[in-house]
Amino acid sequence: MKFIHLTDTHLALEPLYGIDTRERLERLAAHVRSRADGAAFAVVTGDLVNRASPKAYGAAAEILRGLDMPVFVLAGNHDDPQLMQEFFAPASEVDLCGLTEGKRPALLAPQLLRTPLFEAVFLNTHQDAAPSGRVRADDLARVREGGREGRPRLLFMHHAPFASGIAAMDAAGLENAHELREAIEAAADVAGIFCGHLHRTMTGLWAGIPVWCLRSTAHAVAPELRGAVMKGVLEAPEYALVEVRCDCGKLTVLSQTMRFTEPDACFCL
Repeated sequence: MKFIHLTDTHLALEPLYGIDTRERLERLAAHVRSRADGAAFAVVTGDLVNRASPKAYGAAAEILRGLDMPVFVLAGNHDDPQLMQEFFAPASEVDLCGLTEGKRPALLAPQLLRTPLFEAVFLNTHQDAAPSGRVRADDLARVREGGREGRPRLLFMHHAPFASGIAAMDAAGLENAHELREAIEAAADVAGIFCGHLHRTMTGLWAGIPVWCLRSTAHAVAPELRGAVMKGVLEAPEYALVEVRCDCGKLTVLSQTMRFTEPDACFCL
């Protein structure tokens, strides 16, 4: 099965660092519709808008609805979780198999998504008035208690659990990453983590678990390893088309980044 991962859309009602972020998200949606056939759902791992307002969330909801698939939205440090609930219906648990064509919710922000191959666990790392994040005690307990029916689990969150090496970003990182590590080790069924916040594409292993962090669909963060000043850089935005297979009881997870603003000029090799 396949799903879409995107993050840090930072939709703004005015140009953001010279970027029309609303037009960017519209182009992403059009690209997904034309190139990502078969995706069962999409996940936005936070910072949906740059400044929380009803108009910004309304615009984002309208565009994401055009993906024509269930969309699961997490709050980032730029978001307002309370205001988001006016535009994205909250839910505790969702079964993907129960989302028929005629009964698809437009947008959801569940705690748990059951799919035929895995369980997706959504962790809210938002802290009011703070750029850094924390995994809440109830979310840590859900990670620690493990999944149901022996299915492996994928975690989705805004703040990356690892240190990126970008000093200014790490200063606003996940404050209790060590607690999440302990919960994952206790459960022993987490197969991967998808996140954002860093505005850079980074992949690797953290605590022995594969992690996939994506570049923002708006502005990127420069990989400055020293200093407390965060610097931006204009790079091609992207989303990911993720394919999950089950081989002999083990998950195979392949994440392919898709650049959607570059010329689509294919040629024969």
